[in-house]
Amino acid sequence: MNKDDKILITGATGLIGRVFCLHLAYLGYTVSGVYRSLENLHRMRKELVYYTENSIEAEKYFSKINWVQADLTECESLHESFIGHNIIIHCAGFVSFNGTSRGKINELNVEITKNVLLTATELEVKKFLHISSIAAYDEQPDRLVIDETSGLNPKKPHSEYALAKHSAEMEVWRESAEGLDVIILNPGVVLGSGAWDQSSGGLYASLLHSPLTFPGTTGFVDVRDVANAGILLLKKEIKNENYFLISENLSYQTISSTVKKYFNKKKPVLLNRSVLMAFHYLVSPFTWIMPQLRLLSSSNVDALTQKSEYSSDKIKKLGFSFISVSESLNFHLKNFKSYISSNDRE
Repeated sequence: MNKDDKILITGATGLIGRVFCLHLAYLGYTVSGVYRSLENLHRMRKELVYYTENSIEAEKYFSKINWVQADLTECESLHESFIGHNIIIHCAGFVSFNGTSRGKINELNVEITKNVLLTATELEVKKFLHISSIAAYDEQPDRLVIDETSGLNPKKPHSEYALAKHSAEMEVWRESAEGLDVIILNPGVVLGSGAWDQSSGGLYASLLHSPLTFPGTTGFVDVRDVANAGILLLKKEIKNENYFLISENLSYQTISSTVKKYFNKKKPVLLNRSVLMAFHYLVSPFTWIMPQLRLLSSSNVDALTQKSEYSSDKIKKLGFSFISVSESLNFHLKNFKSYISSNDRE
C-alpha cells in the first residue's frame, strides 16, 4: 500500500471502520468511507473527537474523507461506490448473540460480504482486507491454545454469529483461490469508543447495568490496534494470510469488575456453568414463544463459561505490539463516562 492507492472502507461509521478512516486520513492516504444512513454519519462525526485532541482536529480529518452513501445489499449501488478504488477494507458487519436476530446476522455478515467480494473482483481491486472474528475459531482436540490454524470445530454447538463469521471467511478464501489478494483480521472482543448502544459499542452499558457476570475467558483488543494492525499488513504487502488480534486473554468477571469499579458500583455476582445450564434447560421449551430466550442457548453458555485462550503470536512476530487491556479500558471508560454525563445534562 502506498500513497497512490485509493482506499474504500465499508462500515465506515461503525466502531472499527471509523478508526480505520481516521488513522488512514491522518497518515495522508486517499480514503472513502461507505455509510448507510445520514443519521449514522452525523453521529459518528460527533464521536470522532474521542480519538483526537479536540473537535477542531476531529472535523479536520472528517473533512479529508470522501463519504459515500451506499446500500451494501445492492450490487449496483456498490459498483458505483467502488469505482476508482483499488483497496477495499471490509468492516461492515453485525455482532449479536441474540437468537431473535438470525436473519439479520446472516444478511449483514454473509450476504453483504458476498456482494462486496463480487464487486471487488469485477472491478479488479488490488487488495481486500476483511474484518472477521475469533468467534469463527475453536479449540481443537490436540491443542488448547486457539490460533489462526485452529478452524471451526464441527462437533461443537455454535452461535448464529460464529457460523456467519465462519461462512463469510469461507467466501473470502474462495475468492482468494480465484486470484484476489486478501488479508483477514480476527479480532477478539473489541474495546472502542462511540456507537454506545450498537453491537460492540454497547459492551460497557451492558456490563455496567448487569448485576451478573460469568467465569469464561476470551480475548480482548483495542479498536486502535485493529486499525493499526490492518494498516501495517497492507503496508507490508502481505497477502492471503489471516491474523488473530488479541491483546490479552481475560475473564468476563475481570472485565465486568473493572467497569463496575470505575463507576463505583458493586461487584457483579458470578454465575457458574451449572446454574446457566439449569436455566438453559428450563427455558428451552419456550424459545419458540419468546425468541429472546435463545440467549441462553447451549452455545452461548459454552462461550460464557469456557476458558478460551487465543494466541496473537503470528502478528507479534512482525513486530506488532498491543495496547494493554487496562490502558484500553481506562481510555474508553473515560469516554463512556463523558457520554453518560452529557446525556444526563440534556
